[in-house]
Amino acid sequence: MSSLSRVSALCPFMRHAHAKASSDIFSKLSPRVNGSCPFLRNMSTTAFDNVVAKLSPCPAGAAFLKQRFSTSAAANAAAQPKASPAPLPAVDAPMHTAALPGASPVAMSRATAALAEHMEKLRSEGRYRVFFDIERSAGSFPAALNHTPPTVAGAGASSTASDAVSEPLPVTVWCNNDYLGMGQHPVVTEAMHETIRRSGAGAGGTRNISGTTPHHTLLERSLADAHNKEAALVFSSGYVANDTSIATLGKLIPNLHIYSDALNHASLIEGVRHSGAKKFVFRHNDYVHLDQLMRAHDPAAPKLIVFESVYSMDGDIAPIEQICDVAQQHGALTFIDEVHAVGLYGDKGGGVAQQRGLEHRIDIISGTLAKAYGVYGGYLAGSAALVDTVRSFAPGFIFTSSIPPAVAAAAAASVNYLKSSSAERYSQQARAAALKRKLCAANLPVIVSESHIVPLMVGDAALCKAATDMLMAEHRIYAQPINYPTVPRGTERLRLTPSPLHDDTMTDRLVAALLDVWRRLGIPHAHPLAVRPADPAEVPTIDPQAYSRPAVPPHVDPLYDIVTGAYLDAPLATVAATLAPTAPAAATASAAPAAAVSAGAAEMVLDAAALASLKAAVTDAIAAQRTGAEAVTAAAAAAHGQQQQQQQQQQQHASMSV
Repeated sequence: MSSLSRVSALCPFMRHAHAKASSDIFSKLSPRVNGSCPFLRNMSTTAFDNVVAKLSPCPAGAAFLKQRFSTSAAANAAAQPKASPAPLPAVDAPMHTAALPGASPVAMSRATAALAEHMEKLRSEGRYRVFFDIERSAGSFPAALNHTPPTVAGAGASSTASDAVSEPLPVTVWCNNDYLGMGQHPVVTEAMHETIRRSGAGAGGTRNISGTTPHHTLLERSLADAHNKEAALVFSSGYVANDTSIATLGKLIPNLHIYSDALNHASLIEGVRHSGAKKFVFRHNDYVHLDQLMRAHDPAAPKLIVFESVYSMDGDIAPIEQICDVAQQHGALTFIDEVHAVGLYGDKGGGVAQQRGLEHRIDIISGTLAKAYGVYGGYLAGSAALVDTVRSFAPGFIFTSSIPPAVAAAAAASVNYLKSSSAERYSQQARAAALKRKLCAANLPVIVSESHIVPLMVGDAALCKAATDMLMAEHRIYAQPINYPTVPRGTERLRLTPSPLHDDTMTDRLVAALLDVWRRLGIPHAHPLAVRPADPAEVPTIDPQAYSRPAVPPHVDPLYDIVTGAYLDAPLATVAATLAPTAPAAATASAAPAAAVSAGAAEMVLDAAALASLKAAVTDAIAAQRTGAEAVTAAAAAAHGQQQQQQQQQQQHASMSV
């Protein structure tokens, strides 16, 4: 192989040069270049004068030759001993403006043109995303300041507008995932401030190299306890936790078959893809289809079922018990993503599986610290052996910096607080139910979901973007559009997330603004996915006691509980409605923190008439399952009576003692 061929194979500029031009350059290079340029090392000729012009397409070669081997410097270079070549100078590479010899100009711009084409298509479809510069106001959230100029936000000229100068405008945020407002809770912020004062800002390395602190260890212990699991592991985000954990399991377990819900989050999909395992997609929440798929494959193959508890776009909840039944029949592991449920459901905030008394049947739970917990990071919880395996082999854990100690401390404070306080969980559910009722009354196309998420359907990307722009510009309401690929085309929507801190005035303003936007933009008031009751009063009220008791046992009546909106606490809610309460409703309301129940106290009182109306509308299939619920109701009534007797006896004993 000739020297020219070897150099052409190495040098990215010579490689594409015309053969004759390359030979010409090669013939004029000096031996004194040898040893200096790694691409020209094997060349040997005598002349310098025209080399710079010939090598102008090469930024490194041109700069080097100009400064080191000009005609005037050639003599000085020749005088130096050949055994000790001068070191390479520190030079700034010039801008590459000239076309390569023989190269096509089209090839040079093809990549740029392709990117421009994709961006133009994105804009023409109304799917270009503008990042509003929103500054949350600690202590007054959901109030915030919008620093994005309205002209930039409406035009969609850039993804951000932080460089533009404008007076920030106050807005109300309706699309934040800090579901409970814990990001501004004093317990959380004080833990972060104190840790920064004591330990500084960053962790200083990966978890393996000085990045594990007592705050990380305590956080993982707290998370394991919150889920009643043996161990937990903290990652830099929920996305990373899902992706790297599933990918690692797929690489370590031979012949693993992974079964994934059709509407799983992108992080779960990427984890399955990166695992290299055999993958099978079952229809969304269709455990019958899941069972059919598993029966069609090797019964001896290890299996993993990957699904979510709360699906964040439609707000529906997975049939966890039935999926666990299928997993048990086929000896499969279960991986549940509780990202949109942790902190919000269950007696410890462990999620929907915990609330339904099913977490002991889940092998792997993933969650986030960046939503209901109000901080940052993701995690995995499960058996000690499984967590240790992921810790030891997952690249997304091993090769990335640890979250800062202050973040870990704040997250631990939030997790510990929500393990004992249910007032925030109740108030958020009550707020979500109130918003759904008002949207139904306004005849807006809302999906009355089973969860706290309130999707409002638009069905067109351009209209969706126009609606959110109008809400921001004219009503100072921030609600981000949800378009493809986050949701399928034709299902574009606004995703509203009421919190305990949204009061009645904010809710009424939102509904009025939505009606104005719908009228002016001509957005339809109906959508095929918008499922809402004919009577807004049929949207279930929320029982406050459901968020102050441990989870009830499984196999009660999940379908009936979903319809009534109280989940597995519905039978006990019925008891609360039919039995004489031990304390007035006002007393119940005052027992919760004022911030969590600032408004809507009437929603705390179970409306027996509304519940009776709901019961009458329940289908025969649901009614057929009510036997178990009635048994629990009777047991709860008996327990309630026993509790009253014990209280009376204690009072009598106390009076006698006095």
